[in-house]
Formats: sequence, structure tokens, C-alpha cells
Amino acid sequence: MSRRKVKTTKDDQRNIWQDYLDVAEDLRYYYEIQAIYEKRKEKVERIVSGAKENWNAMYNPEGP
Repeated sequence: MSRRKVKTTKDDQRNIWQDYLDVAEDLRYYYEIQAIYEKRKEKVERIVSGAKENWNAMYNPEGP
């Protein structure tokens, strides 16, 4: 029967960017920043819909 070495300390691991991620998360709740976040959502939707149309035009021989 073998004995395993038991680790008696616990390491606290954080991402090296965690401080910046915390600041970005806090900024999301300011009123000025919330308006910017709403516009980001609209931009992403436009990009995704444009990509779908381009994909359809490339792979559909009949066109859009």
C-alpha cells in the first residue's frame, strides 16, 4: 500500500488580466457606457446577418 503526499496548502490562481476584466465589468453598469453597449449589440446583429447573406450567395447556385 503506497501513501500519497497530501498537499496542505491551497494555491490562489488568478488570470493575469483579471484586474482589467474587473474594471471592464464595472464599467458596463455606468449610464454612459450602457448606451455604447446597446449599439454594440446592433452592430453584431448586422455583421451576422451580412455573413449569412454572403454565405447564401456563395453556396447557393440560384442566388439569394
